[in-house]
Amino acid sequence: MDDLNEQADYLYSWMEVCINLALVLSQEAEQENYLAEIIVLNASFKINTDDASKYLDESVELAKTIKSEPIRSSAIDTIAKFRDSLSRENSDSSPKEEIAFYRDRAKALGMNVDDPEDRMGRIIKQGLKDYNPERVIKDCKHLLVFPSRAQGIPARMVGLRTAAMKWIYCLKKGHAVGGWSLDDIYISPIEQCGFKAQYCDGCSSKEPREDTWKWSSKWQNDELKKHKEIIVKIDSL
Repeated sequence: MDDLNEQADYLYSWMEVCINLALVLSQEAEQENYLAEIIVLNASFKINTDDASKYLDESVELAKTIKSEPIRSSAIDTIAKFRDSLSRENSDSSPKEEIAFYRDRAKALGMNVDDPEDRMGRIIKQGLKDYNPERVIKDCKHLLVFPSRAQGIPARMVGLRTAAMKWIYCLKKGHAVGGWSLDDIYISPIEQCGFKAQYCDGCSSKEPREDTWKWSSKWQNDELKKHKEIIVKIDSL
């Protein structure tokens, strides 16, 4: 898993160099449509850094240099949406609203989640599908679903952590299974091979969550912080 993280970091750094070069070239060529696209791409990349707010401010200032009002406004509006996402982790936004946001961001970055021929789009589509794991963890209060730390380029560009491998973990008995598709991990296409069939069906400790319980990203982030040590240990396997 550490090797995958190193590879992703290398590719991420390489793409950052390419984006910075594209910014310079598009400014020199005075191609405003292209410049706007690169500014938005740059803002999306930087939103996942510790200095995200500073980089977004810089992106807005770059966008203000665009002479065409429609292109300038579009770029600034898109960056504003990225800024809004910085406070989403602890907000009261609904999963549906958050999924729509990430879908829009992917579209702004040129990824078509509805095109089966778009490789990066397919990765993001799976991440959107698995963003809300309520359908799985509602079955038992001991279940925890979390994404791997090994984030590929599509997941990093969009800021969608679930567009990567994820784990199902039983806090009660310590069972863990990882994979790409949450549904396939939980109920495998291969009979008796999924997490549910192996560890949940017939389990005397199973405790379904209350019917009124709903998943939220705030709840998820609180759980990830609470079980941080266990998550790091499992994700290092």
